[in-house]
Amino acid sequence: METSREKHTIVNVRHQCIKVQVLEELAMLEESRFDNVLKFFRVRKGKAWTQERTADLLGVSLCTYKGWESGESIPSSEYLKAIVVAFELVEEDKADLYRAAAHVPPRVHTLPFLPNPFFTGRDTQLKQLRKLLEEKGSVVVTQSASVSGLGGIGKTQLALEYAHQCYREKIYRAVFWIDAAEKATIEASYLALACLLELPEQEKKMNHLVQAVKQWLEEYTQWLLIMDNAADMHLACSYLPAAY
Repeated sequence: METSREKHTIVNVRHQCIKVQVLEELAMLEESRFDNVLKFFRVRKGKAWTQERTADLLGVSLCTYKGWESGESIPSSEYLKAIVVAFELVEEDKADLYRAAAHVPPRVHTLPFLPNPFFTGRDTQLKQLRKLLEEKGSVVVTQSASVSGLGGIGKTQLALEYAHQCYREKIYRAVFWIDAAEKATIEASYLALACLLELPEQEKKMNHLVQAVKQWLEEYTQWLLIMDNAADMHLACSYLPAAY
């Protein structure tokens, strides 16, 4: 049972860093989400390079190619090579393409409860979370928000609803839920996360395991991590990646 002590639900998100420099009306992407990189290279080829034509040249269905540009799936290594050839990518562009593909996380979640069919009346707070965490800009790397207040005001339900909506809408490919009530529950959640992600450090001591999860969060993008029921903000934040 929650006490009257103020607690926090920390919502953390990482989008892919998009560094854009405009030169003679050409956007030079240094690092971006795979779907954005792929679309950029296609559009750069000219108006004749429609999704349909590109799919035909690569020997895949239009549905499959659209899935690559929407972020729903990632091409196999064979098709990545075909994309390099079709778009006539130089070594630097090729490196950007492969780097972006390597940073796409699996589509998984560890949400502890199903969506609440009776959730209502929190549209303003949900919009505020979306504004804070889904900001569109030239540079978006990592962002976080804290939902705080006395126990029982609905912080968990708000974060859970946001997480379910965004996972369903494919805003994030990976959504992780951490029970941050105390050190033991955080570490148990990180152990479960290490097993889900099949990290080799899952068999090692806790400090190595936690560091491995933090490293994964630093290397990948398009994820949402929620630390629920955090009474000790300093403790909870110590388990976040260095960017926070």
